[in-house]
Amino acid sequence: MAPPKQVTIASVISFGLGGLCILLGLFALTSAGDEIAETLTGDAGARGLVVALILICGAAYILPAIYLRKRRPWARIMLIVVAALGIMGGVSALPGSLLGLALHVALLVMMLQQPTKLWFTHR
Repeated sequence: MAPPKQVTIASVISFGLGGLCILLGLFALTSAGDEIAETLTGDAGARGLVVALILICGAAYILPAIYLRKRRPWARIMLIVVAALGIMGGVSALPGSLLGLALHVALLVMMLQQPTKLWFTHR
C-alpha cells in the first residue's frame, strides 16, 4: 500500500531540512565556523558544540524522513516533536524565520491529518 501524499511530502520536506542542517554543519567546519558559532551562540569558541548540535539536528530530520515511508510509528511521533520544536524556534525568531516556520507548521499539520493517522494505525 502506497503512503498518503501527506507522508510523502513530509518526508521530502524533512529530508531537505536535514540536508540543509548537515550542509551547515559541514560549512561550520571550514574557516567560517567561528563566525557561525559567534552568530548562533555569541561565543566564537563554541564551534565544536555548534557543529555537534547542527549535526544532531540534521539527524533529527533525516531519521524520521527515512522511516516515515517505512511506516514506523515512532518516526511520525519524532517528526511531530521536531516540527513543534521548529515552530517554537520559528516564532522566537520572527520575522526572519517565516519560511522555516511555515515548513514546520506544514510538517505538523501533515502528520496530524486523518490519512496519515490511518496509514500508521492500519498495518
